[in-house]
Amino acid sequence: MPQSPLRHPSVGSVVAGRYRLLERIGSGGMGEVYRASDELGQGTVAVKLQRSDLVRDLEQASRLFEGAWKATHICHPHIVEVYETGLGELGPFVVMEDLQGEDLSRLLARRGRLDPAHAIALLVPLLDALDAAHMAGLVHGDVKPENAILCRLSDGNASVKLLDFGGNVGWSLDRNSGVRQYYFGTADYLAPEQASGKRVDHRSDLFAVCVLLFELLTNTRPFHGPSASATAYKVLNASAPDLEACGVTNAEGLSQVLRRGLAKLPAERFQSAASLLEALKPYSAGTRPIPDILADLLPLGLSFRRGSSPAESRPRQSDSTRSTYPPPHVSGERIIVTSPRQQVISKAVTGTNLPAVETPEPRVEQTHTSVLPARFRGRFHVRGLVWQTLDDYVRSQHGDAAWNKVLTEAGGDPVRDLIEGTLQGIIYYDLDTITFCIDLASRHLFEGDQLWCRQAGREASKRLLSGMLSRNFPVPAHPVAVLRRVAAVTGRLFDFSKWQAQPTTSLRGAVLTIEGLEPANAGLRQWILGVVTRSVSSSHARARVEVRRGENAFTPRMVIEVNTV
Repeated sequence: MPQSPLRHPSVGSVVAGRYRLLERIGSGGMGEVYRASDELGQGTVAVKLQRSDLVRDLEQASRLFEGAWKATHICHPHIVEVYETGLGELGPFVVMEDLQGEDLSRLLARRGRLDPAHAIALLVPLLDALDAAHMAGLVHGDVKPENAILCRLSDGNASVKLLDFGGNVGWSLDRNSGVRQYYFGTADYLAPEQASGKRVDHRSDLFAVCVLLFELLTNTRPFHGPSASATAYKVLNASAPDLEACGVTNAEGLSQVLRRGLAKLPAERFQSAASLLEALKPYSAGTRPIPDILADLLPLGLSFRRGSSPAESRPRQSDSTRSTYPPPHVSGERIIVTSPRQQVISKAVTGTNLPAVETPEPRVEQTHTSVLPARFRGRFHVRGLVWQTLDDYVRSQHGDAAWNKVLTEAGGDPVRDLIEGTLQGIIYYDLDTITFCIDLASRHLFEGDQLWCRQAGREASKRLLSGMLSRNFPVPAHPVAVLRRVAAVTGRLFDFSKWQAQPTTSLRGAVLTIEGLEPANAGLRQWILGVVTRSVSSSHARARVEVRRGENAFTPRMVIEVNTV
């Protein structure tokens, strides 16, 4: 098939045969961001395209895709949601939720310096997001005002979301040895170890958060110099100015927090996002809800269009026209986008330039007999993360050879991805194929019983999903806190169903209700139960988990109750 040349983006261009660019809304070191309309009627989205002068740079494309995967891997309400990634006629692209608001640099330009209550309210969601990321073993590496958006959500509440997770740096965190990689960040927010090329870990992000706090309180950057090199020198050698010298009154306590947070040695700083947040609590607005405080800062006349937020514009329920756009899987000199468990872009590609590529077509190949009722076929999808956890468990029990032999019966591109290890965790895959593979494994390897999926869910909670499900809960934790976290994370792995966790009437337990689960077979329900059971038991050893309703396949509602003993 002939290849079309890469084109420059412009208003009116269509990405991946689906997203029509409406206006450019931002630009950065790596790319340009456009607001776009989803031609399949799913509202508006934000599309990030690699900068035109970098569009054929393989390393930059790798960072773009890796950053997208990291954002999805963490699955946090204060991290921008990524819907899709791929390669098209305009080069590499990432499709994200369209946030209605402004970044913190524009907020500072409009409002000037903020009082401590409002400044800390802006940091609370960011620290919560970073805490989840650090627990998952990931470092952002470029925390700055331009990467934090004050926005209004579909429910009307104000919030803050963290952008460009890993977009400018490919950090992966080793808590024992740290990481040392070349950095493409912003000099004003570099930690000393970043500026000097030394080991980097989660405490580098916390240094940047404290720089941001100083800037929110004073509208100045503590180490800013006339050039990037001069700024880096001050980061390494100079102390931050005193808050009172910058016009902040009654700032002795906050000054102490900043002195620790901006310490040159990581060991002398706050050791976790949670500990920094705890130190800031005495200077916050007390019991006033964070969304109410943030609402004070929203610009007057903020355009809030229902249908532009992810909850409104991209409904979880899918239809037969949904496009999953798998990664371009090509050979020779063309790029291969692989599984998040592997490299984001194959280094086997020779040279430094990206070849001309085409927009990939939605994968619809299916060679097996469907096991789903006809009304569900081709309409519903599950993220590859679910499939990966099931696949990992089967291989751990029966080995690669036995499982690959069974998989060949299913056929199709997604199954080949399983065999070759190139399945993408953030991509939605057809529920029909996943259901068929669960059925195959049950019949051939587990004596016809789908209860193995529950153990696969337990292993998923301990391993692949642990970074997303883990929180700094007190032990024992109240079941409702655990179930709300499970609902927030696991519910986003399905493009159907609605998850809600509430306390029981006795207030000692909690109930997780999953509506719209009718397309899920018994195996997927057992997998969900396994995730819930492991998450609860790790937080409360004496909690009891019971399925009150919906354990059988193709029933519309599943109800799981947790009670403390």
